[in-house]
Amino acid sequence: MSHLGDGFEACPKIPNLSPTEQITPENAKKHKDENQDETTAHIYCVAPMEEARYAETIRQFEHDMVFYQSRIEELEKKVTEADEQILSQETQIFQFDLMVGRMGQILQEYQQNNQTNNFV
Repeated sequence: MSHLGDGFEACPKIPNLSPTEQITPENAKKHKDENQDETTAHIYCVAPMEEARYAETIRQFEHDMVFYQSRIEELEKKVTEADEQILSQETQIFQFDLMVGRMGQILQEYQQNNQTNNFV
């Protein structure tokens, strides 16, 4: 397994830092200014196995996003259909109310005519 290395072979190294030199609070500012990009790249460099795992996680996330987006679209369609059905039912109820109201008027007219034409 030693031939595989530690997985950081492709990571940039800090070029101006000798193997024995350590970054201390006193020289940190100097190294930060000189090696900002290299240090940041080295810190955030990931091993190939980690990179593969991250890529798989991202792929799964993208797949889930597509699935959830299609599910959201299905639910939005069902909500739209339900809204249309409710509007249709409200229209039917309104028409029924008008019909009942008209029947009430006809009944009232009939009763008035029946009372005036009562020959008993």
